[in-house]
Amino acid sequence: MEKKIDRRVRKTKTQLKNGLLHILQRKNLKDITIKELVDEVDINRSTFYLHYSDVYQVMDEIECELFEELKTIIASHPSKDMEDTFAFVNDLFIAFDENRELSVLLMGPNGDISFIQKAEKLIQDMIEQRLSSALGENYKISPYIYSFCRSGIFGLLKTWVEDDHPAKPEEVAKITYELLLSILREFHPELKL
Repeated sequence: MEKKIDRRVRKTKTQLKNGLLHILQRKNLKDITIKELVDEVDINRSTFYLHYSDVYQVMDEIECELFEELKTIIASHPSKDMEDTFAFVNDLFIAFDENRELSVLLMGPNGDISFIQKAEKLIQDMIEQRLSSALGENYKISPYIYSFCRSGIFGLLKTWVEDDHPAKPEEVAKITYELLLSILREFHPELKL
């Protein structure tokens, strides 16, 4: 049974996470000290140590929460058919839109490349599973195409989350989905996508 977290603990952890995100707007994670973080959120250093051992652990928890949200989106689209792929892509963009500030920080100059790599891998695996299911296990698509699709999705996502006047998530999801399909059709015209 999952242990219920005390409201005060949740509040303190939220303050620390928000404070860290605020500092990350101007500094690299490796340059942020615990003192700077606790001063930012006006809590005692000893309170910090009740919950975390260092600022990296705070960042890791923030990233894990977003990563779990991405995994939940994938789980909510169990169909491996290409027809459900647009709904999946749309939900993915909605999640990044709802976490826009965090997304900008993670993908920006002070971001965490390992988080981006894990998220890219998660999405690439999803694309591969869907295509494998739609096309059959014996049908092979070049790993270069998967790599291009993965990088394209994240390049588009990065541009979109950093845009001061972004398009709606549904619009960007449609562009992404159509680009993916056009790439697959171009290199595999025999596919009925």
